[in-house]
Amino acid sequence: MAEKNKIQNKLESSFVSYFEERKGELFESCHPAVLKNRKEAFEYFKKLGLPTNKDEKWRNSRIIGELDNNFKLFYNPTPYQKKISEIFDCEIHGYQAHVVSLLNGRYYSPDVDALQVLDSGVVIGSMLTAQRELPDIFSKYYGHYVDLTDNGFTALNSALFRDGVFIYVPDNAKVEQAIQLLKIVNSEENLFVNSRNLIILGKNSEVSFLHCDDSINHNPTFINTLTEIHVGENARLDLYKMQNLNDGTSLLNNTCIYQEKNSRSKVNVITLNGGKIRNELHVNLDGEAAEADLNGIYLMDKSQHVDNQVYMRHSVPHCFSNQLFK
Repeated sequence: MAEKNKIQNKLESSFVSYFEERKGELFESCHPAVLKNRKEAFEYFKKLGLPTNKDEKWRNSRIIGELDNNFKLFYNPTPYQKKISEIFDCEIHGYQAHVVSLLNGRYYSPDVDALQVLDSGVVIGSMLTAQRELPDIFSKYYGHYVDLTDNGFTALNSALFRDGVFIYVPDNAKVEQAIQLLKIVNSEENLFVNSRNLIILGKNSEVSFLHCDDSINHNPTFINTLTEIHVGENARLDLYKMQNLNDGTSLLNNTCIYQEKNSRSKVNVITLNGGKIRNELHVNLDGEAAEADLNGIYLMDKSQHVDNQVYMRHSVPHCFSNQLFK
């Protein structure tokens, strides 16, 4: 990559100014691993800029065109006022789950500063709280599966994310009830949302996770989400991504999955509605006998657009992967 500054448009300049002006907020109570990662990511973003259709990986992605909108970068978290089900109810017939939520990119809970511990031993909470309450676990897994040099969106998320969901499934835990993340955008302003999730499965653990992206109003929004998932030795992950957004919303959904020996992940991406959507799956099979089964189905019409990108790495012999998108 040429060592030059590619920041050249108004939106990119706004991100740079935002970082420089709000360093205090971004660095405050920040885990050293996050602080280091933010600084490195910011430097990469200044070199990379945002991707364009001239970049090979992005030449057919219509999500690039949505960056011309006038997005709001500065906004405060919505204070907790009522249950998320009173704002929006994502009901799936016959599907029972423990629900956690993000509202406009921030963890939405009556006790946002505390971690929940389920009967199975699973720990769930805000990324901000997890940094403070579980620093050793957090630093062991945060930022290890993301390539900051891949594209400007990845670097941007690492530099500017404000919150997200943290889930820790301890060794040998078998989670009977699925965990559902309800990620909602509801604002009268056109937001640019950067959110970050970290999911950790210990050895011999099992969990089913449903990640739902929904919007309530019809305002244009750009959502830049990055999720890191560690699947430990002999662990089992069932991951479902369901997307039902308005026609004005653009979603970049980047998921990085790292798998150890004899682990198994099954991913189903279901895109029902949305303006411009790009799903990226980066899977690294780094232990023998690891398996990954990646599937997707999409139902789009008119000017809607979905772009599914899969990057599969077999880092060691004797692994298996399968892909089917329709």
